Order: sequence, then C-alpha cells, then structure tokens
Amino acid sequence: MGIKAQVTAMDAGQRAAEVEGKGQKESGVRMFYTGWSASTGEADWALLPLFASQNWPPTLFNTAFYSNPQVDNALSEALKTTDPQEKTKLYKEAQDIIWKESPWVPLVVEKLVSAHSKNLTGFYIQPDTGFSFEQADLTP
Repeated sequence: MGIKAQVTAMDAGQRAAEVEGKGQKESGVRMFYTGWSASTGEADWALLPLFASQNWPPTLFNTAFYSNPQVDNALSEALKTTDPQEKTKLYKEAQDIIWKESPWVPLVVEKLVSAHSKNLTGFYIQPDTGFSFEQADLTP
C-alpha cells in the first residue's frame, strides 16, 4: 500500500487527548490503530460518529477527518425517515461510497467466540459483543 508511519506507543488517555480531543490542524497524529462497534446495534451509530463531516474531533470520532456531502446527506436523510426500506437504501448508499473512497485502512475483523451453560442464567452477550453480568446467576 505504500504507507509509511512512525510508531509511537500511547496510553489510552494520551491517545484520546491527541486523536479525539483535537481538531485536524492541532493533532499531530495521522494514523492510529483502534476499533469500533455500534453498541446500539443500529446502522446510524455504526456510521454517523465515524464518517459524518460534522463529527470531526473533538465533536465525535471522525478521526479520518473524512468529508463527503453525499454521505452526509444519506446519513441525515436516513435519520429522518421511519420507512425501513428507505433507511436501508440510504445506509447502503453511504456505506458504498465510504467503502469506495476508503478513508480507513481496515486491518482486522475480530472473531469473538463465546460459550453458554444451562447452569448460567441472566448473562447476556450484547450485539456489539459486550457482556451484561448484572443479572448473572450460576446454579449447580
């Protein structure tokens, strides 16, 4: 791909301050490794914080400083409609453009594995692979 980078280790707080806490001109970081999951399970939270022009840091997490008016429009219109087919069409449009323009370099997709026991109740794996232990109970 021809990408050259100088690797600098940062703790989470330093990375957040440098990458998510500064605007495009203020941040010296041009490439970093991170992950994201749509904790709500909705296409909106998978796309809007990361690719909408108005969500450049420090507002939200568009750390690629990506901007495309067609993507912005599709994401905005998807939030305005309650028609599931129209939402699907608009999110697909946004995703297709983002994929084609590739503001990120995707490196990995984690394959998460979990197991279940009939003796374990009240334990839930959420759609974004987070765990809910609040009601967990283990019986013999």
